[in-house]
Amino acid sequence: MVFNVPLNNRLKICALKQQPEIWQYYLTHWTRWNHIRFVSSIMACLFYILALK
Repeated sequence: MVFNVPLNNRLKICALKQQPEIWQYYLTHWTRWNHIRFVSSIMACLFYILALK
């Protein structure tokens, strides 16, 4: 939420101005943070499962 929401807001503003170069910036950064969030969630789940044993 800290990284992706501001990127979404920036894309929304730039879409109204029709600036296509912003889409490439958005795509690379949003995807990176989305992967980090996914891996962090999986790791947290695994550590939680291990803590239950």
